Amino acid sequence: PFNARISLIHAAELISSEMYPSIGELAVPVMVDNPELEKKNLKLIEAQLDEMMKQVSYSADLITTEVISGHPVNTIIDFATVNNVDLIVMGSHGRRGLARLLGSSTNGVVNHAPCDVLTVV
Repeated sequence: PFNARISLIHAAELISSEMYPSIGELAVPVMVDNPELEKKNLKLIEAQLDEMMKQVSYSADLITTEVISGHPVNTIIDFATVNNVDLIVMGSHGRRGLARLLGSSTNGVVNHAPCDVLTVV
């Protein structure tokens, strides 16, 4: 009724193997210093988003999906700014203690977004 557009985005962080040389595969990076592997991982994320959309039976006319690479906080804020987003809805892991002090993507978006942010635990 409000002609709302919904964009389901995944911010895939570019992680260089130089940043995490000692943890190797345990870091579970989305991206590494290999352009072909980056493309493969982005396509895998896109396929997972498309599959999620099929499972919930939403029309592509109502919800668009997009995978954007970059630092999650900056990527989400930039997307919201460029697309004149009214509301960001994102999950929070509900971390406590040290993880809470160090911050998170959700915390960064909540504190810097150009619009309202609804967090879901």
